[in-house]
Amino acid sequence: MMSYQYYIVNNESVCDRHGGGPANSHFTISAAPFVESNSDNVQIFQMLKDNYFSMITSTDSFVEFYIVAINNTMSNHENKQHILDYFNSSDISHIDGLKQKHSIITIMQFHGKICEHIKNDSLLLPTDKNYNSIYKDNNITNYLNNVKLSFMLNDIVENKDNKIKQSKYVSNPWFEIEPHILEQILKND
Repeated sequence: MMSYQYYIVNNESVCDRHGGGPANSHFTISAAPFVESNSDNVQIFQMLKDNYFSMITSTDSFVEFYIVAINNTMSNHENKQHILDYFNSSDISHIDGLKQKHSIITIMQFHGKICEHIKNDSLLLPTDKNYNSIYKDNNITNYLNNVKLSFMLNDIVENKDNKIKQSKYVSNPWFEIEPHILEQILKND
């Protein structure tokens, strides 16, 4: 089986974060791949440093994230560049070529309004995809429909022009998945 690196991609077109994303980019990517570990038949994927993935936004913001796998045969910089090319391109043949050449696979998609998914100083986003149309195995679809992408949340209070503005610092995403489910996703694509 191929060795993969896993990244989080942010849809900047949906997200309303302070300062915005880089100009002319509809998608941005984590600075490094997730760190993987195993515990009780579950693979855990964590972004251990907040400077690998973080953003400042209001609790009323919508966010959309993708967990993406890429065949791990290149440097971190090259992996990220191919994933961004894949997401930011509007040329279908270019997208298909990148997908085939580098084995780029969107594992899961998460979407939601931050204020609706806060629990105990964490953001817990549900998956946002109809997996029934992708996988014929009900065990996989039921499992994926219940996966959550978790983030650490911290309050930020800004005082600009004598107006108090409260925001959230969203960082350190993590999720877990059973290894046999992940293997099926990687084989299916």
